[in-house]
Amino acid sequence: MKLINTNSIRRSAISIATAIAIAAPGLASAGLLDKAKSGIQTVKTRTGIVITNVQQHRPLANQVDTVKAQADEIFDQVKQLKVVEQLKQTMGLVQQMQADYEYFSGGEGCEAPCAAFRSSLKSTFDSFALLVSDLPALNSETGLVENMQRVSNLIDYLPPRALYLLWQAMSSKMAELETASDDIRQTLAQLPPLQPVSGFASGMSTMSVGSTASDLVSNVSDRYCGWKGKEEDPWVKMVRARLDLFGWTVEQFEGMIPDVEVKGEGGGTAGLGVANASANAGVGVKPTDGVKLYLKLVAFIPQRISKSIEMNILQANALCQ
Repeated sequence: MKLINTNSIRRSAISIATAIAIAAPGLASAGLLDKAKSGIQTVKTRTGIVITNVQQHRPLANQVDTVKAQADEIFDQVKQLKVVEQLKQTMGLVQQMQADYEYFSGGEGCEAPCAAFRSSLKSTFDSFALLVSDLPALNSETGLVENMQRVSNLIDYLPPRALYLLWQAMSSKMAELETASDDIRQTLAQLPPLQPVSGFASGMSTMSVGSTASDLVSNVSDRYCGWKGKEEDPWVKMVRARLDLFGWTVEQFEGMIPDVEVKGEGGGTAGLGVANASANAGVGVKPTDGVKLYLKLVAFIPQRISKSIEMNILQANALCQ
């Protein structure tokens, strides 16, 4: 009589279940994870029944056909889950992403497209910083100017992986981003000069109780009066809409960038420890934080200009005859 090795049957079942478990992340994206879990449970259950029947020494003549039929059904179910195909597709995706990153980075460090993209980011951001410095409505905000300078310096230290994520998200929009500050500057040149809100506040603070509207107008001169009645001007409406849309678009890029962490010993994040020897290695720093700060500031500038236009119009309507 031929002996049936129950340990062999058990190992085969475990191997099948393990293969399905490895491929589970790929199956999840295809909507097959629940089916895979059900299939694994079925494999375990039916294999256990086969082993139990053999171990109980039931008549072999009755068991051989049953074992073969159940084994065939188990393997058919595994085939239907397409574990191997899903695993191959997942590995292919990983390999393609790695090849894409190696193309961007140049293989090591930040060369080729990576270096060019960093340079483009730096140039674009510096052009926005210059725009802020040239606009009276913005350059009076010292905190904004200082933040622009800090982020411009930070671009030099963004790691290749963070730059790669940003490049993936917005490389198709870089040409538009590079010319955006010049386009905004040329558009604003066709409108009355934008005055800072703080200048109006300062003007009001110098007035005594009982001052009239004409006193206020005299105090602030005619700086705001060119904006009187502009709220219904189609050109002004379009300019504001374009500024708001541009800012909103850049904000969407920020949402597309996943967080990336650098892990130190014991699982703690050690990003700050690299930049500052006295920093606590347990403090969390994500390389993508710098990327997101960059996008936040770029998005803020056009939106802040749009709001300044609104405030200048309101001030002119309130003060100018």
